[in-house]
Amino acid sequence: MKKLFTLILAITLSGAAFAQTEVIKRAADAVSRIHDRMNDPDSFVLVKVFTTKPDKHGDVSVCYAFRARNAMGGYGSGGRAVLRANNSLEIFDHAGESGEYIGWDAGWVHPCGTKQRADDITAEVKAEISAK
Repeated sequence: MKKLFTLILAITLSGAAFAQTEVIKRAADAVSRIHDRMNDPDSFVLVKVFTTKPDKHGDVSVCYAFRARNAMGGYGSGGRAVLRANNSLEIFDHAGESGEYIGWDAGWVHPCGTKQRADDITAEVKAEISAK
């Protein structure tokens, strides 16, 4: 019985590791999409990447914080993006007066709010990008 439990646990953990690896690959692939939409793509700097807790459908989103030069040549407050489970990418480049991005970490629907955050995968995504 103990061996069966150990086997089931190992299979479950390997499935979770595979799912996490897929999320990291998907997250890394989306960085180039964010990069290409910048006014000055050469100035793009990825600051932070994290996953969200699964929603009621079990879907996990990937949230990004980044910075790049704006049209005036300065860096400003940076930008935010969210990659949804269906691979749609939404970029937020204007923070409100409070410094929050409506639709990213504030507002009625905000998948990247503090309570929804799960795992910081910044290092893993940067490593995946470097390996390409």
